[in-house]
Amino acid sequence: MLDGDFFMALRTLVDCGMFILIWMVQLIVYPSFCHISDEALHSWHRTYTQRIGYFVMPMMLAQLILSLLTCIHTMTALKVFDLGLVVATWVLTAWLSVPLHQALAKGSVDPDIRKSLVRTNLPRSLVWTAIFFLGIFNP
Repeated sequence: MLDGDFFMALRTLVDCGMFILIWMVQLIVYPSFCHISDEALHSWHRTYTQRIGYFVMPMMLAQLILSLLTCIHTMTALKVFDLGLVVATWVLTAWLSVPLHQALAKGSVDPDIRKSLVRTNLPRSLVWTAIFFLGIFNP
C-alpha cells in the first residue's frame, strides 16, 4: 500500500488540479463559448471536449479512487462526507453538464445552452472548491 504522506500528497495534488481546472472552465472556457460563432463552436466544441477529457477523466477517476481508499483505510464521518462530495461531482457532471455538451455536440446553436453551461457548472465548481479546502484544512 502507498505511504500515508505520499497518498495524502497525491490526493492534495489531484484536488488542487480539479479546483484550478474547474474554475478556469467556469470563468474562462464556458463563457468564451458565448463569443464564438455557431459554425466555429460546433467544430471547436468537439476538439475541446476531446482534449479536456484527457485531463478531467484521469483526475476525476484518481479523486474517486483515492477518496474510496481513504474511506476504506480510515472510516470517519469527515472521510465519508468527502467521498459524498466526490460522488456529487460525478452526479452533477452526468446530470447537468453531459446533456448540455451532448446537445452542443449534436450541432445545437441555442445560446441558452451556452449560458446554461456557465450556470450549471457553478454547483460543480463549488463542490470541487469544498473538496479542495476540506482536504487542505482537514488532511
